[in-house]
Amino acid sequence: MRLVEVREASPGGPLLEVDIGFGQARGKGRLFLFSLVDGAVPPPFLAIASLLRQLPQQKPPLPEDFPVMAAGEIGSLRIAAGILRSARPGDVLLPEECPLARGQITLVVDTLWAPAEAAGERLRLRGRFRPRPNPLETSPMTAPTEATQSPSDLELDDVEVTLVFECGRWPITLGALRSAGEGHVFELGRPLDGPVDILANGRLIGRGEIVRVGDTLGVRLHGRLAGNA
Repeated sequence: MRLVEVREASPGGPLLEVDIGFGQARGKGRLFLFSLVDGAVPPPFLAIASLLRQLPQQKPPLPEDFPVMAAGEIGSLRIAAGILRSARPGDVLLPEECPLARGQITLVVDTLWAPAEAAGERLRLRGRFRPRPNPLETSPMTAPTEATQSPSDLELDDVEVTLVFECGRWPITLGALRSAGEGHVFELGRPLDGPVDILANGRLIGRGEIVRVGDTLGVRLHGRLAGNA
C-alpha cells in the first residue's frame, strides 16, 4: 500500500488517495480509495486494513545459488580485558577450547554451526548444521551486581572478553548449506594452518599465526590488538 497523492478537492478539503495493487503478473487489479484527510476514517479503510493484517507474512524463498559465508573457528579464549590490553606483538594466546588440536574445526554460518574434521584443504562434516549457541562462544557468566557508582579502570580490567580464533572464511551456496549433512566435504582451497583472525564480539581485533607451545596450540600475535594504547 502506498500514498499516491494529496490534493485539494472542490468543494471540501484535501483528499487522501490510496492505491492498492494485487494479483499475479497476468491478472492484476487495482483499487482506489478516497477519504478526507481531516474526516473520520471510512469503514472500507478499516475493513481492508483488517484483511491485510490477516495475510501471512511470507518472505520470498532465496535461490539455491544464493551465496552465504562460512567461518572456520579453531578455538576460543575467555580473558580479562586488562590482560588483553597489555598484549604485545609476539605474545602467544593459548585457547581454552581448541578443536584444531584434535584435528577438528567448528564451521559457522550466521546463527548455525556444525562440527567438522580438518584434513589439509578440506573439511568433512561430523554432523548437520544446528542453531547456536556455538560451543566456542558459550561460557558461564557471573551474576550481575547492582552498580552504585561508575566502575574504575581497575574494575574494567577484570571484565572478561571471549576471543574467537578463525582460520578463514569461505563462500558456499545456500543449496549446499541446506543439503550438507554428516560426511559432506567442503573444498576450502587453502590450508587451515595459515593466518588466524582474532575476533571479540564478532569484531576483528587482530591477527596471528598458529604455533605449538609444548603439547598445546597457541596463536602468536602479529601486531597490536585493536583498542590497545
